[in-house]
Amino acid sequence: MTYHRRKRGQKKGVGGIWIPIVLLAILLVLAVILFMVADKRYREQNKALYADEMEFYLSCMEQEKEWIATQQGEEGAIYLYDLGEDESGSVVPYFSCLAALGMLAGEPGEEELQFVENYLVWHTEELVKSDGIISDYRVTPEGLESKDSYDSVDSYIALYLNLLATYLEKGGSLEQIPYVEEAVEVCVLRLMELSWNGLTKVSEEKEVYYLMDNLEILEAYEKMAVLMNSENEEVENWENKDSLETFFKQAVKASREEIKEYFWNSEEERFEIGMDSDFSYLDFHGMEEFYPYAIAQVYPVACGTYLIDKEKIEELYLELSQEHSWQDLSMEEDFEWPVLSYIAVKLGDIESAEEYLENYRREYAEDREYPFNTSDAGWAVRTYAQLYDYYEEKANQGLLDLFVEKIK
Repeated sequence: MTYHRRKRGQKKGVGGIWIPIVLLAILLVLAVILFMVADKRYREQNKALYADEMEFYLSCMEQEKEWIATQQGEEGAIYLYDLGEDESGSVVPYFSCLAALGMLAGEPGEEELQFVENYLVWHTEELVKSDGIISDYRVTPEGLESKDSYDSVDSYIALYLNLLATYLEKGGSLEQIPYVEEAVEVCVLRLMELSWNGLTKVSEEKEVYYLMDNLEILEAYEKMAVLMNSENEEVENWENKDSLETFFKQAVKASREEIKEYFWNSEEERFEIGMDSDFSYLDFHGMEEFYPYAIAQVYPVACGTYLIDKEKIEELYLELSQEHSWQDLSMEEDFEWPVLSYIAVKLGDIESAEEYLENYRREYAEDREYPFNTSDAGWAVRTYAQLYDYYEEKANQGLLDLFVEKIK
């Protein structure tokens, strides 16, 4: 009797263990269901909450793109200032590329891609004809005439390569753009001539190594390295594709290392703005002088990198913003520097970016007067695209995303 009683007790004990396990499983299922219901409701509320912001910034992007489209000449060039009724003006390829990059912001459609294709046809032909040293142009009754002058060789090349790679990344085609491989090879040869220890100087005539120029070169190297490593069929057919791919991969590494090595002043925790021909640093005038001293400190962000710790870049950005009221367009500079609104969004300062763009719209949305130019519109579009993405992410945020955000 004792043995059988013990066995029955053991069976009852095992059953007693299963009951709380089943109850716990039911509770967990109920908890998951409740979380899913709450998460769905939270997401629906977010979509409704941020729908207006998304629609607004999408319309702002479209407005700026529509205006940029009016500034393209029959030859494909993008003019610097508003053409106006007399269609007078000038073309600065560096700024034209910035305007074209604006047209590729967000999700460009066929019209935007065609616009950029038309520009690349013109720029590529001029680049090859000028053996990689493209100049600025003036308008004459006979058409565009070269000024035989330029601000820099390295930055002009950087923006062309950046635009070309971005155009292909966004779905563009090279079918109607002749001489592209030749243009890229010419650019590479010029950059090699201008290079020292992974850094590029402005030109053969101006032996100055600027931080901002080299950051633009680094971005171009990075984008071209990605393009060369992609499965783009048009690029795959290039005769010297392998050697170009090797060049850009090596250039990325050298450029990144040397920019940080030569331009980051670890003692004063700031960037040097440049070096002259004997590799001595140019005088630093302090953050109170906006260009190039203050803007150079945060310009890595505009070129897709932090280069140093993000926290340090954020400190430099805060210092710049405390020194300069850039949000209200009162810097008394020749340019309005909308690139700062782009940098602000990248660093999470949404409020300042939106304040700047509100003032920008009030000042220039209707009357596109000097000093406003097409590159300003290009940067504005790119900022609008960043703000659209920011609010779209907010709109799609779930409860788990909110939790992760809170604990960061």
